Amino acid sequence: MIEPGLVFSLIVAIAAGAGAIVVRRAARSVGKRQDSRDPDAVLRHFVATAPRKYLPKSEH
Repeated sequence: MIEPGLVFSLIVAIAAGAGAIVVRRAARSVGKRQDSRDPDAVLRHFVATAPRKYLPKSEH
């Protein structure tokens, strides 16, 4: 019999791996390879490309 805890951890591990792949692909599409060394690069990209209504008033 397969233990339910084992199945659950396997599902979590697969989901975490898929999430990491998606995040890595998104970071690559955001821009340059320096994103991994510069954690604020993704945030700056969002601020630069986001529609004005999603940003706080101070960012306008």
